[in-house]
Amino acid sequence: MKFSLRVRLVLSYLMLIGFLALASGLLLFNYFTREYEDQYRVNTFSQGSIVSNSIRNHLDKPSIVIEEVRELSRQFNSRILIIDMGNRVILDSQNGQPNDLTDGIVNHAEIITALQGNSSAEIYSSPDYGEVMYSAIPIFREE
Repeated sequence: MKFSLRVRLVLSYLMLIGFLALASGLLLFNYFTREYEDQYRVNTFSQGSIVSNSIRNHLDKPSIVIEEVRELSRQFNSRILIIDMGNRVILDSQNGQPNDLTDGIVNHAEIITALQGNSSAEIYSSPDYGEVMYSAIPIFREE
């Protein structure tokens, strides 16, 4: 089947417009995804700072820390782990549940960074939960 030059030009023009629309849609999708992740990361750091500030002066009173961590975990809908300098979990907000990590060792890159005094967060894909963000915020005791 033979098409006239006009039909071929119109089809080429429509294909070009379609390609540009698709490319710009992908760019916008990636931009908004990154922005969402960045905002989520900032929100997570803010929540982590609240946890850190709430318990920093009570680390020698485990009953207060446990209740505070459980309450903040419920409010933020997040799992909270308190980890010592040896990467050992000393408190898990899911204490007593099947996936409780209390007394376990956690060696995530975010934990190592937090033990060096810096906050960090990264998104991972989990077969059980989909995409999850691990974040770690150091707890500095006031001297």
